[in-house]
Amino acid sequence: MLALAVLFVATIDIILTCVLKLLKSPSQAHKEILEIDQELKGLSETEDFVKWARLTRRRQELVKENSKCEAAFSASLSKTISTVSKLSKVFLILFFRTTPIVTLDAEMIPVAFAKALSFTGFSFIRYGDISTFMFYFCTKTFVTCMSSALPTGSAPKSSGIPDILTHLSNPKLD
Repeated sequence: MLALAVLFVATIDIILTCVLKLLKSPSQAHKEILEIDQELKGLSETEDFVKWARLTRRRQELVKENSKCEAAFSASLSKTISTVSKLSKVFLILFFRTTPIVTLDAEMIPVAFAKALSFTGFSFIRYGDISTFMFYFCTKTFVTCMSSALPTGSAPKSSGIPDILTHLSNPKLD
């Protein structure tokens, strides 16, 4: 049971990132951007230029507002995940550092390997046992290596609107 707790603590940052991003609802600005995109799809730039220009300016403002909201959410998300992860690590290591999770048969493995696996820094654990500290260290290293293979979700999404809308500049009125 303790091994599952260690595995959970080692992967808590990945789990919390996925869960909190799934629970986040789209902002009002994002909803308005989608509505404007739908309206712009059926609108011709040359036939109704005034309406098209007003909608594109409004869309640009909303994109800036949405990016600010996303940055604020991302900052608070990373702070929350970091705090929870650090507190769970401190709790785990403080209370269960020397608790053996796995006991190795001393005759089946080399002595140097068994000593390395039972290392805690203070030698409070019996020879041949793998402590919670070492199990967490190995698990966290494995999870970190494997998490690089997970998709990040930052791939650009195409909404069907040409990219030219993002490169518009404000007209000079003289």
